Amino acid sequence: MELKKTPIYDVHVKLGGNMIEYAGWALPSEFTSLTEEHNAVRENVGIFDVSHMGEIFITGKDAVKFINYLLSNDIRKISDNECQYSIMLNDKGGVVDDLLISKYNDEKFLLVVNGANCDKDYKWILDHKEGYDVEVVNDSSKYAEIAVQGPKSQELLQKLIDYNLEDLEYYHFVDGVDFDGKKVLISRTGYTGELGYEIYADWNDGAEIFEKLIEKGAVPCGLGCRDTLRFEASMPLYGNEMDEENNPLHAGLKFAIDFKKEDDFIGRKPLEEEYNKGIEKEDHRPRVNWQGYS
Repeated sequence: MELKKTPIYDVHVKLGGNMIEYAGWALPSEFTSLTEEHNAVRENVGIFDVSHMGEIFITGKDAVKFINYLLSNDIRKISDNECQYSIMLNDKGGVVDDLLISKYNDEKFLLVVNGANCDKDYKWILDHKEGYDVEVVNDSSKYAEIAVQGPKSQELLQKLIDYNLEDLEYYHFVDGVDFDGKKVLISRTGYTGELGYEIYADWNDGAEIFEKLIEKGAVPCGLGCRDTLRFEASMPLYGNEMDEENNPLHAGLKFAIDFKKEDDFIGRKPLEEEYNKGIEKEDHRPRVNWQGYS
């Protein structure tokens, strides 16, 4: 099977990246060494090509009601230009996927889903939209995504954009930012426990933006240190801490499940029953300690 390539693939090869298969994509496991790249993120700035992630838009007058039915968290709790971590459950309370959702307004939301699950997620959403006045569009092929992570990420990124990053709070985003002449969306969430940002750009601009960040001093990083960094920060990864059989309670993700919200949601009943009587399954995976950078 031919692997899919991100718009930054040729840059990875030019930089000597060790290209491997991940979720059907050709992505770098490392460029220099896992230790060097890990330390670059902890001490300076590292950048990751995460263009394999999926971007799905849900729009329409019933968007809030539909999303609250679809996901475990309560989207009504967040404001415009705010992000939220949430979980898409199956009927048994297992995890279809975990994701980030960004709210433009009450009628427009962006779901950023795991690359390995994008097609499955899109079908799941379409299969459950009956009765809701919403439009669901998978725009994953249009976006390059680059994660900029590390204590000096703000200082570096600020040199290339026309927006004051001091104004961007944790778990918020801003769209239409000028990045050296290109319009991008910038969010501040992160997957390393460090200060960090995500740049969502036109697919065809991804390679140039990646190289501009390197020119300013960012260290290109691969999948290897993404894992070691997330281990240290106790961030979950679909297929490891949770999946269709291992529900979010087993992974210590109760904070992303709102049993008090006014809307019913898929998978609520079996999950709530287990929560109320106590988690039966003995799961020795590390519990998530969702600290992050605030």
